[in-house]
This record gives sequence, structure tokens and C-alpha cells, in this order.
Amino acid sequence: MLRLFDPREELASSETSAGPSEVLAAMPGRVIEVKVRKGDSVSRGDLLLVLEAMKMQNEIRAESEGKVASLECEAGQVVESGAVLLRFESER
Repeated sequence: MLRLFDPREELASSETSAGPSEVLAAMPGRVIEVKVRKGDSVSRGDLLLVLEAMKMQNEIRAESEGKVASLECEAGQVVESGAVLLRFESER
């Protein structure tokens, strides 16, 4: 079986589940829509925002449960690869 490399998996495995966490842009693009607000509780798989890159809309979803601590982007904003989109804290 062939397994594709995903750099997000490496980042996720190096982070601890407790404490603040950041959601980073995997590629440059434009934030189309932000679906959460500061203080919102999110569950794994919840839609956080939509990022348009190379004419494709990419849904950015929560990888774990947490509470949105801050939004670092807004709809219409152009972001670079690696830019912090939002921060959230673990609810554990």
C-alpha cells in the first residue's frame, strides 16, 4: 500500500492535546468564510472556515475538541502559507 505524505500529520503528532493550539494555512489563498466566533466550542470535524486556493474551496475543519480563543483572519483576507488562521484551547 502506498501512503502519501501529509505534513499536517507530522504537526499533529508533535503537539500535545492540552493547552493552546493554532490552525495554520496549509497554502496561500483567500479566506472565503469564517464559520466560528471567539468563545465557540468546537468538536473534531466541525467546519472552522473556508479557504480558497488555486480556484478550489478548501474546508478547514477542527482536528480536535476545543474552544476558539481568537480569530486571526476574516472573510476576504488573503493569507500566506503558514499564516495563523485561528487559535483555540483544548477543553480537556
